Amino acid sequence: MDVKNLIRLKRKSKQLKQYELAEMLNISKKEIYHIERNVKDLNKFDIFILEKLCEILDIDFNLILSE
Repeated sequence: MDVKNLIRLKRKSKQLKQYELAEMLNISKKEIYHIERNVKDLNKFDIFILEKLCEILDIDFNLILSE
């Protein structure tokens, strides 16, 4: 499973909507959509946003960095 699908599945397992996760990260819902749909590379996001994303969704940060 790729990281983008993992992010989507983890978000759904925590019963978070895209807009809710976006608010928690202080980014737009559209950016969450881009992350999950592989429209935008993860390396184009601020490292602190990715770190917080991992914290919220319980994802190993190293997994995100290896993407």
